[in-house]
Amino acid sequence: SKMKPLGWQKLSHAEEGTLWAMFGEGGDDFDISRSMLETIFAWGASGSKLARPRGSAEEAKKCLTTPARAMGICIGLHPLRHQTPLSIREAILTLDPDVLTQEATHLLLTFETKTNLPTVLPTPDEVQAAKAYVDSKEDLDLIDDASRFLVAVHDVPNLHDRLLLHQFRGCFTECVATLHNQLSTMNNALQQVRGSTSFKSILVLILKTGNILNDGTARGDACGFRMNTLLQLSTLKQVEQSDPDSNSAGASSLTLVDHLVGLISVQKKELLCMTQELSSVHDATR
Repeated sequence: SKMKPLGWQKLSHAEEGTLWAMFGEGGDDFDISRSMLETIFAWGASGSKLARPRGSAEEAKKCLTTPARAMGICIGLHPLRHQTPLSIREAILTLDPDVLTQEATHLLLTFETKTNLPTVLPTPDEVQAAKAYVDSKEDLDLIDDASRFLVAVHDVPNLHDRLLLHQFRGCFTECVATLHNQLSTMNNALQQVRGSTSFKSILVLILKTGNILNDGTARGDACGFRMNTLLQLSTLKQVEQSDPDSNSAGASSLTLVDHLVGLISVQKKELLCMTQELSSVHDATR
């Protein structure tokens, strides 16, 4: 069938030194379905799922879904482009890791974020369309590539869950190793926090300072504090200067953190190197 033309300025020959000359007759990495292009870009095509006939007596390919869905299915099946729909079905039934690689399995399981519908696997409507086509006993050569895939897998038991299990099994060892590394990092960070003398000294300084600030209130005379208190140190600011002639007018107010850092730098400067004792904490917070 006649397709809509692509409006471009054609180059009659590839000049030496251009990208086109370097590419030559390349492009073998792409498996382009002519029937799919005819379905999507048929000239004057209506919303019908059946493309118009070609100029010859050959009948155009039928599509059991929408053109947009058919294109998405073909794109998702690109890692399996060398497999037939029936071989893909068999690989899913047997969970063949040589055919269902991690990349291929991931693409088969993708979903549209807006519609929450599968990108490649058949939707309920497509399953019904595939069943109806099988019951009609029509030739599979009359439907396009995406539709042949839908017919091949529409009746696979627990299709999505089967692929999900295969994906989990394929990445299980890697996931265990990742979790082991994360737990190891967390354990190292906890051991560093518990063993850091600098961190303990700074906590004692904060405790003493807080008790002075809270003296005479219900919060005073504390024996300790929860770690989320550390987030409050930067919110406690100095009283604003009331002297209009003060040079500090308009300057940023000092916080309790600034005060404590200044105190440490004068009295116990070695505590400023605390991060060297807590090298794993940053990675553990991720």
